[in-house]
Amino acid sequence: MKISNRAGEPPQLSDLVDVPRLIAAYYEERPDPHVPAQRVLFGTSGHRGNQGRKTGLSDGIVITPSHNPPECGGFKYNPPNGGPAQQDVTGWIESRANAFLNNESERRQTRSV
Repeated sequence: MKISNRAGEPPQLSDLVDVPRLIAAYYEERPDPHVPAQRVLFGTSGHRGNQGRKTGLSDGIVITPSHNPPECGGFKYNPPNGGPAQQDVTGWIESRANAFLNNESERRQTRSV
């Protein structure tokens, strides 16, 4: 992996996130499920924090960009075994989430007419 020539330097203004804008967007904006870039989509990286454990396991949803830049953030699903989640599981979650977004979008359109 190539090390950035800016490693160890303070962030530039263009690197910083406008937190008040993000908070406002969270409450004011809604994804449009008809726009593919705004749909729920699962990647393939998995969190393997529980591998090898046999008791006290539970699944969870992590809402964070973790090590990713903010524009790549989102939801991560971790199954009880530590992941990665199987494609049939993530496919089901993805399908249900997008159906929910679709229904919300249709209800808003109906109310605004």
